[in-house]
Amino acid sequence: MRDWEAFFSEEERKMYDKAGYKGKEKFGLNPALLIIDVITGFTGTKPMPVMEAIDEFPTSCGQVAWEALPKIQQLLHACRDAGVPVVYSTSDPDFKAAFGNATKRGVDKTDFEKLAIEFPAMIKPRDGEFIVRKARASAFFGTHLITYLVRKNVDCLLVAGTSTCG
Repeated sequence: MRDWEAFFSEEERKMYDKAGYKGKEKFGLNPALLIIDVITGFTGTKPMPVMEAIDEFPTSCGQVAWEALPKIQQLLHACRDAGVPVVYSTSDPDFKAAFGNATKRGVDKTDFEKLAIEFPAMIKPRDGEFIVRKARASAFFGTHLITYLVRKNVDCLLVAGTSTCG
């Protein structure tokens, strides 16, 4: 069983099997890695239980985010070593001011918010790696991500990090 399958019940695994969703997908010839919103606002500034972490950042995932970081780092290094383009997504406070928030919770354009959109040092973007800055939850809708992927002839997207929609 793969690591992520442990989160599904036996019945759910059987359902996916029966529906034909089990198996491995073949990679395309031109993959890219998309690291979605692995920023301080979701990781917090240090490992801590989630109920403490949300006191620092209401969107923090707490300890589980810090447990995921080494796995994301391993994938990131493998992609960089293989010459796979790396793309990051993050919120942009300036866009939020112009286009509104993705949630009903008010957002202040403060130094605190600027800290929330920083990338953890262990997976920080390198010069030349594309960063998608967005006003809303989606890394795809209303951003330059699709244009970038098409220009790079990307036919396979490896995704790590938090969540996106759209």
